[in-house]
Amino acid sequence: MWREDSPHCGRQSRSIESASVVRRFAQSVRHSGIAHSRLHKVASDHRGSPPLACAVSRCCCSPHTRLYYTLHWPPFGGRVLYSRELGVLYSGADWGDEGCMLGCTMRAAVCREFGRPLSIEELAIAAPERGEVRVRLSACAICHSDIMFADGAWGGDLPAVFGHEASGIVESVGGGVIDLSVGDHVVVTLIRSCGQCSYCTRSIETQCEGAFELDISTPLSDRLGEPIAQGLNSAAFAELVVVDQSQVCVIPKTIPLDVASILACGVLTGFGAVVNTARVSAGSTVAVLGCGGVGVNSIQASVVSGAIQIIAVDILDEKLELARKFGATHAVNSQQQDVVENVMALTNQRGVDFAFITVGVKSAAEQALALLARAGAAVVVGMPASGVCAEYDPGALASKGQSLLGSKMGAGSVRRDIPYLVDLYQRGVLKLDELISGRYRLDDINDAIASVKRGEALRNLVVF
Repeated sequence: MWREDSPHCGRQSRSIESASVVRRFAQSVRHSGIAHSRLHKVASDHRGSPPLACAVSRCCCSPHTRLYYTLHWPPFGGRVLYSRELGVLYSGADWGDEGCMLGCTMRAAVCREFGRPLSIEELAIAAPERGEVRVRLSACAICHSDIMFADGAWGGDLPAVFGHEASGIVESVGGGVIDLSVGDHVVVTLIRSCGQCSYCTRSIETQCEGAFELDISTPLSDRLGEPIAQGLNSAAFAELVVVDQSQVCVIPKTIPLDVASILACGVLTGFGAVVNTARVSAGSTVAVLGCGGVGVNSIQASVVSGAIQIIAVDILDEKLELARKFGATHAVNSQQQDVVENVMALTNQRGVDFAFITVGVKSAAEQALALLARAGAAVVVGMPASGVCAEYDPGALASKGQSLLGSKMGAGSVRRDIPYLVDLYQRGVLKLDELISGRYRLDDINDAIASVKRGEALRNLVVF
């Protein structure tokens, strides 16, 4: 066991027996002014090669940084507490079971450059802090939002791990976590909710104004200790995630976890746009522009809501055929037919009550308004790249009493909507298994992404 006999410290090192000891020790060291040169010298004397960071302890850091790591380092008895600023702080082979509370390693798909293939790397992931949970993932679906972020359409920090449509089993929980236990099967979403702001109290959780530690401090770091951004609030292209408790919802253990993953975004977003944002009523007429993983769920929701006419619009005949299987009553190929002319003909020149734009394409956003009946509403569901602007005639919109609505994540409430969707699935009303196009290993995630880009899939899954 390595000893620090510095007069600044006034104590000999001891075995780390629990996470609370680590906290107290690290804080006392940080405030005692131990000579940096002494610690750096000790580190350099024993380091033949860069150590492998096998865990990250956020509890030992300032509110805005995470500087302390546990390292796998045989010369120091197997594991040590280490800081890039202070060097080795504490060491010992006898950590006890609670040592794992500091964190662990996992494999993840990392984006280091926009537009380039993701790299499979071993990363360190922190233990959950207060109000947080760590989930060992079973599956994560590939969403177009992940692809757009990875391609740089919306900017953001790199390196990063994306992925936000996942499911798994709760592995550990932080203090203050309620209604969640180790072993629970859960769906993991990107929606963080404080439960207290003006939006959360009205169940508009997608617009939460609350502040979270995870918003400013990532739980991920690479082999060199450098931070890895937690993309889309989840970083679920990985074996493990640490997320706020509000982001997860317990589901019955009878639901296959791979199937359950798609509830987290594709289903929640498409279904919620119809039920929560537009509140489609029985007898309505609907057009859905884009019949991918989100669009077909808007079609399913329209069926459940009692729409009498559901017109699917897409550029691929294969997608339109699938749309019919999910409940579309009519189909229009926008590359081969005049969409406005066909929709008007199908509705006796009246137009539709609701048009759902589930693709992030400017032309679709502009065209949707031309499909509306008087007092109709166009709902923007798919998000285009930053800077893409659509044009419309505000005078005509006002004169006809029409509405233009935005729908983020289907205006979803995690613990309200996911149980509802699970119930529909269990009763055979909601199709989920049919949405899954392919299953891939993490090592093959770039193939899964390429398939989505080619328009071949409703939802491809990465399974762990």
